[in-house]
Amino acid sequence: MRDTASVILTGNSAIVALSGNNRKNVA
Repeated sequence: MRDTASVILTGNSAIVALSGNNRKNVA
């Protein structure tokens, strides 16, 4: 449970980071 939760949280963080970078580049 903890491992899967960590992977999901890490994946979400990576997606958020990528989204933030894309927004900054577009802006």
